[in-house]
Amino acid sequence: MSAQEETYDRRLPQEHSSAIQSKSAEKSRDKYTERLATPITAFEASASFRPEAYTNVEVTPRLFSHSEYQELVTEYTQTNRYAMFYCKSPRHWIRLTMSITISVESRYWDLLRVAPGRDVLSQQSYGLPTGLNSMVDTFLRDHPDFEQDGHLSLYIGAGPANTALQISRPRFQATEYLKRATKFLYHLNCPRYKESALIQRPLRTQCLNREFITIMQSQWVQDYRFGSDKAQIDASLYVLQVLHCLRGAPGIDPFVGVILDEQSEIIKSFLTKFSSGGDLSDYLTQPVAWERGEKWCRQIVQGVAAVHSKGFVVGFLGSTLNCGIKIDGEDNAVLGRFQTIFTFDPAITGRLPPEYRHLELIEGSLTALPQTDIYKLGLLLWRIAANKHSQPTSAFCKIAGCTTRTGTICTERHIDPIQLPAPGEDTLQYLRQVIAACRAEDPDQRPPACEILKMFTRQANNTLLAETKGDAEEQSSGEHRDMPLEEGKVEDYTRLKNSLADRGQEQNPGGSLQT
Repeated sequence: MSAQEETYDRRLPQEHSSAIQSKSAEKSRDKYTERLATPITAFEASASFRPEAYTNVEVTPRLFSHSEYQELVTEYTQTNRYAMFYCKSPRHWIRLTMSITISVESRYWDLLRVAPGRDVLSQQSYGLPTGLNSMVDTFLRDHPDFEQDGHLSLYIGAGPANTALQISRPRFQATEYLKRATKFLYHLNCPRYKESALIQRPLRTQCLNREFITIMQSQWVQDYRFGSDKAQIDASLYVLQVLHCLRGAPGIDPFVGVILDEQSEIIKSFLTKFSSGGDLSDYLTQPVAWERGEKWCRQIVQGVAAVHSKGFVVGFLGSTLNCGIKIDGEDNAVLGRFQTIFTFDPAITGRLPPEYRHLELIEGSLTALPQTDIYKLGLLLWRIAANKHSQPTSAFCKIAGCTTRTGTICTERHIDPIQLPAPGEDTLQYLRQVIAACRAEDPDQRPPACEILKMFTRQANNTLLAETKGDAEEQSSGEHRDMPLEEGKVEDYTRLKNSLADRGQEQNPGGSLQT
């Protein structure tokens, strides 16, 4: 391996992940994440540098499924549909779909059982078995002319002799649909990049994930790929619209630009700043310092207020794992995923707003509104305050002291509360009031996010006032009791006190204010 190759291979994993400085594993999540800045040579920074030309490490995986569902099942066959990405070269990924029909006589009959396709936006992917994945990969290598959004049909019978793979016509022309959408995106006047100028790698290859990690101009960015289904494309276009309209807004994942194909005719993905801190849910697996959790709560509310102020909705709030909230390199919480619907799963309680509970049969997706966002925001803030990573169902039972045995379904009222139990003794009263207001049974009584944000602002003002007063009292006591206070602190304290008094918001739990 050459020295240039060693430099590239050493730099890639360092920039790909954040470094969390910690003295022990138990305290690692309570340390602020820091970016590692790795120096690169002028040659590496040049536009002509192609690192894949200096390494023999192949992109893996070259082929993976990002969503799958069962299309049809009979007594003798079942047909599954897969949406996939395939790497034709390190800088060229294409979308494709595949239908797999499995005979009851096949050894894959039980192995390839997937959930019915009720909602394309709530599917998960567990990938193809290694043997099938290799067979399809080999087939695509042997057909280099296989085009974007092509479709494969695979039949699996009793043995290898009864297996057939062929190219067939796709049902939905995703390429043409995206070409029309791209024409309307030009008026956004956002930065545009060609795919050949970027190095892309899948970030995760399961759980309906179309996220890539991309290196662009010597920095890592998040790459959100468009899927092969119309509903997936429309959902991605909505996220793109929200991120573009809210560029620079606090609490929102910074928007970078879009990726186009080589002919600049079709959009392939859009880019955001890489959130090196990971997902918010990763931090709730162990205790988080209250000051840190309170900061995240305020930043999330700030982001929701920004989204609602432009007429958009979040939709993802309240989810246990897939809440769409990231922690950036400065340890700030940012919103990065949005959708106009929210999915309902009866197995996950605490998320369905009471205004929908009168419906006898609820399954699939429901329309997201600012009121439903606020209701589920209350659950998210509660999870942060209570430090609950597990499913709310088990958390509610544990808090209520439920005696229902493991493996059985609890039917008690505490399992799906509207007003949530107290998150913890150390939770400040104002945050308890915020959570209770968000969970109001009447949607019209839930405060807008901008009003909720003011409750955080008032608390910050009160805290600052108490700290400033404490500093003033400390400096006026002891051996320097007769020395005057520092001029700047007196002016700051007096200005803050008068400002709060003018607004009728002066509070001091420890007693009356004195100067």
